[in-house]
Amino acid sequence: MKLTLIIFLVASSLFSKTFLWEVSDNDSKIYLLGSVHVAKKEMYPLADVIEKSYKDSEALVLEVIIDEINPMTMMNKMMLPEGQQLKDVMKKETYDKLTEMMDSLQIPSMVYSRLKPWGATIFIMQSQMAKEGFDQSLGFDNHFLTQARSENKSVYGLETLDDQISAFEKLTEYSDDFFNYSIEEMENSKLMVDEMLEAWKQGDTAKINDIINNPSETTENYDKVIEIMLDERNFKMQAKIEDYLKDNKKYFVIVGAGHLTGENGLLKLLSKSGKYKLKQL
Repeated sequence: MKLTLIIFLVASSLFSKTFLWEVSDNDSKIYLLGSVHVAKKEMYPLADVIEKSYKDSEALVLEVIIDEINPMTMMNKMMLPEGQQLKDVMKKETYDKLTEMMDSLQIPSMVYSRLKPWGATIFIMQSQMAKEGFDQSLGFDNHFLTQARSENKSVYGLETLDDQISAFEKLTEYSDDFFNYSIEEMENSKLMVDEMLEAWKQGDTAKINDIINNPSETTENYDKVIEIMLDERNFKMQAKIEDYLKDNKKYFVIVGAGHLTGENGLLKLLSKSGKYKLKQL
């Protein structure tokens, strides 16, 4: 979540701390990077400590192995059943707001009329970010995946595509809330960028956590959306990461920055286990 805000959680060489942690026990270590899935060219080069930690690792771990996803398969999973229309499964007020935003992005209705509500929400946010100059191909996932493939480095996924789709499908009951929350977050994010960057410069993870996980005052079922999109997935990711820590092998693990922070974020979950030492790099 906080997809637009998380774009600005990128550490450059100007910052004393990055959103990278070393997680270790007595005989194993992984690097855990809170990442962005879209970026701009000016966000590169990344801080030296990030690139060096990747090179020090023997395998790359992503949320999902993105170059193994068939775009047509993904599109089919985002579509409503034959005969259903998006306007029929959203509240009129929400659908009207969605069409207004699609019109502002010059996206014709035929493109989104049969998308599931969560699919339309993702599509509109990706379109808006692309308009603002952010590019999915420049995201950290792609950046390090390209390196890993060229080096024949092993690549693993914390989730499968079906795992991620399953999370979105759970949002069906809260689809209007998910849309409204996502749009509110996207509209408010520009006002918080300076605050976010200042927190980065100070290495203030508590402040960053407050910004990312600050409950929305106007969106209903906020807690349920967060539970589905972050908390439930974090518990499963934690189990996978702990499996990697059982190997005598160094892994470079990349997850969306929002998965790291908060009471049910990966940093707190791993720390509370009492088995690992966490060090921010």
